[in-house]
Amino acid sequence: MNLRCGFKRITLILSISAAVICGFFAGNIPIEKYCTAQSHWGVGDAFVIKRPSEQELREFEDWQKAKGITIDPNAYVFADIESLPSLRDVRELLLTGQKESFWRNLSMAKLVLIVVLAGLVGATTGYLGIWLVIWFGGLGVYKLIRWIVLGFRNDMG
Repeated sequence: MNLRCGFKRITLILSISAAVICGFFAGNIPIEKYCTAQSHWGVGDAFVIKRPSEQELREFEDWQKAKGITIDPNAYVFADIESLPSLRDVRELLLTGQKESFWRNLSMAKLVLIVVLAGLVGATTGYLGIWLVIWFGGLGVYKLIRWIVLGFRNDMG
């Protein structure tokens, strides 16, 4: 059997296997994000917080500008109870709610499209990665060893 043809077949089988595995895992990433966002049902609900001062409101608006986000005013409700968390305490929860709102409001058709595209990108990356590493790297090692062996053999003759 021709060594190069056998090496090509092995590389092809490994690259197809890697493409299937990488496509599966890459397609699973959007599904995980969607399921996680759906399971955080309380994050998008309104927070009841104690009424902030004018300075806290200005700091909060500056924080929103710095993060480049706009939080819906319905995301929090003010109350005059001292034991409630402040606006500063719930910033990160509001930010998490903003990040997850994309996944939470995603339709099933868009989710399927994102999963398919992520799977195709992962499969292509896995396939090409194996070819680059094994095929070209293997041929490089093969040619280097052949050059070393043939170089010493010609010197001895």
